[in-house]
Amino acid sequence: MTSDSRPQFLYSEPRTLRQALQRIDDCSYGSYGKIQGTYSSGSFDLMIDHVQKDPFAPPTLVCILIPLNVSGFILDLYSNANRRIGFCDYRTRSVGRIIGESGRVTTGSGNSGCLEIASSGQEIVERSSLQLIAGFVEARVYVGLPARGRRILAEEACALFLGEIPKIVEGALVVQFANAGRIRHHVDVSEDQAVMRSQLR
Repeated sequence: MTSDSRPQFLYSEPRTLRQALQRIDDCSYGSYGKIQGTYSSGSFDLMIDHVQKDPFAPPTLVCILIPLNVSGFILDLYSNANRRIGFCDYRTRSVGRIIGESGRVTTGSGNSGCLEIASSGQEIVERSSLQLIAGFVEARVYVGLPARGRRILAEEACALFLGEIPKIVEGALVVQFANAGRIRHHVDVSEDQAVMRSQLR
């Protein structure tokens, strides 16, 4: 795929999500349940699957869904099971790196303002944090919905959903912003180690 033929990453802020957050600003924390649902952002969708009931509860699960034909990654990078595992492992690490480099300072109650993805060790293994499902790249991140005490901080929530998450997509999940050579090397290593392991008694 040449640079001219790559799908362009298009981000259109889901105003319905901003409006939903603004409507519950300074309400009790339980009102965050009203934002559960799916929001379209042009090239990707946000699925807010599970909303935490309390700022001290485990963070909210948010799924980022990008069609593979929009992400621009070529089939050879995930053409068999071992390459798919390597591809998803690298993308998971990339999401973690983008989050780590953001320099965000979390404030508020409990898990308020946190943003994370399941961490990776040295092993290249299949993980649930990022998968290829039915023609989509699905990344699962955890968002600590912002609050002061148990009152909703809508503007801080907007900054997470409408500012930080698009940066993750741009920096880690779309080929035109990625290092293709490093991705291919990681995928090749994943496939090679699986072949070598299969030769061991």
